[in-house]
Parts: sequence; structure tokens; C-alpha cells
Amino acid sequence: MIRTRSRTPDSMFLESMIPLAGITFLLLAFFLLGRSFVESAGVDVESPAVLRDSNRADPIVVRVTSPGTIHLDGRLLDLAALRRAVEDAHFRTPAAPVVVLVEEGARASLIVRIVDQCKLSGARDIRLSIERPERS
Repeated sequence: MIRTRSRTPDSMFLESMIPLAGITFLLLAFFLLGRSFVESAGVDVESPAVLRDSNRADPIVVRVTSPGTIHLDGRLLDLAALRRAVEDAHFRTPAAPVVVLVEEGARASLIVRIVDQCKLSGARDIRLSIERPERS
């Protein structure tokens, strides 16, 4: 005669949780192992007044206003002329970073296109800064 153990609801619950605990442990192990190898890409946001190296040239500042106008060295530019203007400025001072100074309320799609044009002009060090109006 074979004896069978009576199964209580608590023991059935614990038996059903064993595979879930194993899967959770494996996922945790994969997360911890993969975490050290992941390199996060993103935008390095810094203030235009704070430069990494003190011996660098003055930054090339591209201003973007909230209505959507683009300014470089006090000149009003369109998106097509921006790339050439940044190329010229970068040629004169190759060590200078390009700072995209954005007024609060500017369209994100325009900012992305401006950063793309700066990249296409050959600039390697592109920084993004938001200019907020002073409130009294």
C-alpha cells in the first residue's frame, strides 16, 4: 500500500512559488551581470559658463528663441545657413565647444535639427543649455 501525503493549501502554494522564485533569481542575476557592461548614451548638459578646461577658447553660442529664430554672433540665420556658419566659426576656433542656448518654450524638434546641423558641421563638443527668463 502506498501512502500519500495529504496536501494542504499552504504546501500547494509553496510548491507553486518555487519555479517563480527561480525565475526571479535568474532575472536578478542577469540584471546585475549586464549592468556593469551597459554604457548609457545621452546628452551631456552643462552650463555655458562652466567649461571643462580653462585653456579652451570661448564657446560658439547658437541662440534659439522661443518663437523659433536662430542667432549666431548676433546674426539671424535660417536652418540651412546655420551649418555653414558653424563650420566657419569652428574653423576659426577648432577647440571651442558649440553651445546651443535655448530659450524656454522653444520647440524640441527645432532644437534637435539645430544639434544635427552642428554635428554635420564637424563640431565634436556640443552642449545644450536652457535660458529661463528672470522672474521678479
